[in-house]
Amino acid sequence: MMCEISVVLYYDGHLMVRDCSIFDKVFWAFPAYVEAFKHCKWFVSVDGTHLYGKYGGVLLIVVTQDAFVIVESETTESLSFFLTNLRRHVTTQKGLLIIFDRSQVIKTALRDEDSGWHPPRAFHAYCVRHKTTNFMSRFKSTGGLAPSSRSTNSQASVLDYVWKSRE
Repeated sequence: MMCEISVVLYYDGHLMVRDCSIFDKVFWAFPAYVEAFKHCKWFVSVDGTHLYGKYGGVLLIVVTQDAFVIVESETTESLSFFLTNLRRHVTTQKGLLIIFDRSQVIKTALRDEDSGWHPPRAFHAYCVRHKTTNFMSRFKSTGGLAPSSRSTNSQASVLDYVWKSRE
């Protein structure tokens, strides 16, 4: 199993405890899946789910390839850790398509110059399911459909949403 662990310094209040660190995040991928990915379509979909209970955190998942990371929250730092390790250990091919949910944090992590997620090595796309869900929640009517075509303001809002979603 491929594994990268990140630790941080431990503090007792405002004082750093010498020679002591605590778990911060972990990335892991199974070698059989890494090898199999070389023979799959070259795309990955990044998503996350919040973990509830005693420890909390976020489980970030790459669909198509079984690679996982557990982080405290979806921050640029944690996503950079995840995406860098994913690129280093799993998705080394050029021309890969990465699909995600338009998260600003993911966008920022992908834009990092050292991320390895820039053309021609990788191309970005947005998840249609997330775009549809966001569209329907923003423009829902009593019938559950997009606003009436008779409303000029509604048409302008829809066009504005569609235009901005291209960014």
